[in-house]
Amino acid sequence: MGGQAVVSAIAGTGFQILFSELLKMGLKVQKNNSQFKSSLERLQKMLEEMAPNITRIGSFNRELEQPKQLERLQGLLSDGKDLVLKCSKIHKYNCLKRPLYNKKLLKLEKDIRDHINIVSQFQEVADTKEILVKQNWTLVGLNNVSSGVKQLSDQVSSGVAQSSDETIS
Repeated sequence: MGGQAVVSAIAGTGFQILFSELLKMGLKVQKNNSQFKSSLERLQKMLEEMAPNITRIGSFNRELEQPKQLERLQGLLSDGKDLVLKCSKIHKYNCLKRPLYNKKLLKLEKDIRDHINIVSQFQEVADTKEILVKQNWTLVGLNNVSSGVKQLSDQVSSGVAQSSDETIS
């Protein structure tokens, strides 16, 4: 299944477990309870589409030692798992709870999407600033090397000039 490939791509064990459980539960509820099928399909599709970006952000966060950036997403996935579990227990003829839980599923989808968008925007700003800082360090390093080479060249030139003056006299 497509969900299984995505599960293995999610960054970190915590995400992998939550994501896997959410997808499995969502698929189970879709099969057993068609009243939430469209909402769960949208949620599943959104998560699968966002998985590569989540993976990318998670791997960069590990490299940069910023693991807390996706904690809220982990909380949202956990809440989603609980919500899907509740949806699975609603009988298909319960007309009172069905719209309420469909609305909750839509809110969960929106919250996850909004959080990912915010994290992505901050990640882009942080990446850009990190690139600029590294570029600045590189330029400073190149200037230091360049001035060092110039000093060495001047010393070699003055040493050659002194030795030629000494050989002439």
